[in-house]
Amino acid sequence: MLLATLCLALPAAVGGPAPEHPNVLIVMCDQLNPRFLGCDEHSRLATPNIERLAGAGVRFSAAYSNAPVCTPARVATFYGAYPTELGVLANDFPLVTERRHLAEYLADAGYATYLCGKSHIEPLSRGVGAFQTSFPLSAGVVTAGSHDSKYGVYLERLLERQPELFPDGPPQRFDRSFYGVDYLATPEQLYGTSNIPAPLYPSVRITAEAIRCVDEAVDAGRPFFLLASYFVPHHPYFPPRPYDARYDPAAVELPPNFTAAATPASLNAPDYTEAQWRSLIAHYSGLVALLDEQVGALVDHLEQRRILDDTLVVFMADHGDMMGEFGALFKGRLEDASARIPLILRFGAATPAGSVVERPVEQVDVFATCLAAAGIELPAGTRGRNLLGEARHGKEFAFCASQSRGGRLAMLVRDERSKLVLEGTRFRDEDLHARLFDLRDDPWELHDLADDVDRSATRERLDTVLRSWWAEQRDLEPPEVTELVERERSSEFAAEVAPGPEAERLRAQRLTGVLAVDLEDLARRQAARLQRVESARAAGAADWAADEGDRSFLRDEVQRMSGPWREQLARAAAEAPQPQAKLVHACLGVLEQWVRLGEPADVLQQVLACPALQATLSAVRDREGLRAFLDLVAARAAATPGSSPQTTAALLEGWERVFAAD
Repeated sequence: MLLATLCLALPAAVGGPAPEHPNVLIVMCDQLNPRFLGCDEHSRLATPNIERLAGAGVRFSAAYSNAPVCTPARVATFYGAYPTELGVLANDFPLVTERRHLAEYLADAGYATYLCGKSHIEPLSRGVGAFQTSFPLSAGVVTAGSHDSKYGVYLERLLERQPELFPDGPPQRFDRSFYGVDYLATPEQLYGTSNIPAPLYPSVRITAEAIRCVDEAVDAGRPFFLLASYFVPHHPYFPPRPYDARYDPAAVELPPNFTAAATPASLNAPDYTEAQWRSLIAHYSGLVALLDEQVGALVDHLEQRRILDDTLVVFMADHGDMMGEFGALFKGRLEDASARIPLILRFGAATPAGSVVERPVEQVDVFATCLAAAGIELPAGTRGRNLLGEARHGKEFAFCASQSRGGRLAMLVRDERSKLVLEGTRFRDEDLHARLFDLRDDPWELHDLADDVDRSATRERLDTVLRSWWAEQRDLEPPEVTELVERERSSEFAAEVAPGPEAERLRAQRLTGVLAVDLEDLARRQAARLQRVESARAAGAADWAADEGDRSFLRDEVQRMSGPWREQLARAAAEAPQPQAKLVHACLGVLEQWVRLGEPADVLQQVLACPALQATLSAVRDREGLRAFLDLVAARAAATPGSSPQTTAALLEGWERVFAAD
C-alpha cells in the first residue's frame, strides 16, 4: 500500500470536548459512483479504508450533488449556495458572485489553508487563489493545459534528470486534444494502464503533499483547513500498475439496470461489447482502489499525529459516474449513479460511530457544516444546513440541476423515499417531462411511476416543491448569465455546437461578460490577502508561505502562454509586484484570446477601461517589455481574419491610456 505503509498508526488522543478551532480535512474525489464503495447499500466493490472511516463516523446514504458536473458542484460545496445563483450553470462558467470561498472564512479565523490537487473553479483566483498555500494538480493522468495542473511538465523534467524512474518509457501524456476525439467509439482512448510509476502517479503525490501540509500546520501549532482533491476516478480510466490488474474483468458484474433503455437515449451511451464494458469497469475499480489507499494514508497520518479526533474529516465527491448503468458513462445525468454522491463525516463524539442517515442532504450542506464546526457564524444567504447540528438527521429535500449553455434543463428533488425528475428546457415549463421513482423499493430506477395513479399525490407534492425551488433560483440568477443563455439558445437548439472556432467564440463570450467584475474582485482579494500576511509578520507569526504560493501560481500561469507572448509576459510579470503580476497575466491572457477570436471593438473598449486593469498595467515597472507584449497582441489582432480596424483601434487606444502617464 503506497504511503499508508509509511504511517504507523498510534493510539488517538483521548476523547473529550471538541476543540475551539478543530482542523478540517475535506477529501474530494472526482466522478465517484457511490455504489463503488464497500459501505454503500448496493456496493459493487470493497474499499476497506473508506469503510473504516464510515464505521467510525456517519454516512449519508442519500447525499446529492447540486449539479452533476465538476465546476457547478464544486462552487456549491465551497461557496455555500446553489450553482444557478452563483452564475455557474455548467463547466467553464466563471463565478459571478460577491460570496467568499470556505477557505477564506477559515483563514480569517486563523486557519492555515491548503489546497492539494484539483480546484476546477474559474477563475483561478476564486479556486486556487482562495487558499494561502496550494499544490495544484488536476489530472489522474498527466494532462497538458488542463484546468490548473502542470504536473506533466514536472514529470518531463524529472524524466530528463532521472530516466531510471520510468522503466516503461516516457510518461504518457494526454493533452486537451484527447477530449476532441471520439473516445466513446475507441475504448483504447478511454481505459488502459498508465505507464507512470505508482509512486509518481498524481493521486499519490497529492497524498504526500497533503501529509506535508498537515505536518507543517501541526508543527506550527495552527489549526488547518486542507482540501485533498483527487482527480480519480474521473475518466480516462488509466490506473498505474498494479492497480490496473487489481480486478479481473471476467469477474466484474454488470449492474442490474445495464440493459435498461437509457433516458434520455444515447447520452454518453457507447456501443461497447460486454467484454469491453467489464474491462472498463475493472479499470475504473482499480482507480477506486488507489483512491481508497490514499484515504487510508491520510487518516492514518492524522492518527499518528494524535489529531484525528480533533479533526472534522469529510469524504465526498463532486458527482458520480454512470459506469454502465443504463448502458451509459460519465456524468451530467440525474440517475443516482451520476447525481448521488458519497458523503461521510468523522468528528469524534459528534459523529456516532457507524451511523447512517437515510434522509436526503446535499453539497451546500458541507459549507455550513465546516463553518459551524470551526465556530464561525454562517454568512447571510447560506443555503446549506449544519449536518452536525440541526440537520444531523438529514433534511426534508435535496435538489440537483443539470443545465446547458443553451437552456437545456434537467432537475430533481429527492425526499426520504422518492425522487422526481423534470427534464426539458428552461424556456417552457409546461414542456418539462416528469419521471418518478420509489428509491426505497427500486434503487436501480427501473420503474418510472410518473403515470401511476396511486403515486399522483407524491408526484404533485414533489412537483410543487421542485418548481418552487427552481423559480427561486431563476430569480437569484445573475442577469448577465440569464442574458447569455438567451443569446446561446438559438445556436444550441438549432444544432449542437461542434468543437471549433464557434465553440471557442462562445466560450470567450461567456468569459467576456464577467471580466470587469472578476478583475475588481481579484484586485480587492489580493490586497486583503497581502494585508493578512503583513499583519502576521508584524505580529511575529510564522510565514504562511504565501510568497512562495504566489510565485508558484505565477510560474504555472506564465507557462500557459504560448508562442511569442510567453517570453515578453514573463519578463513583464517578473518585474511587477506579485499580486499585480497575477492580474497582468489573467487580464492579458484572456484578452489575447478575445482578440484572436475577433471579439467586437466595443467589448474590448469596455475591458480596457476597467480601472483594475488600468491600475495593474500601470504598476508594471518594465515598461519596454510590457509595451512589446501589448504591441504583439495588437499586431495579432490586425492579422486575425475577420478582425475589423475598429478592433485594432480599440486595442491601440487602450495601450495608449496605459502609457499616458509615463
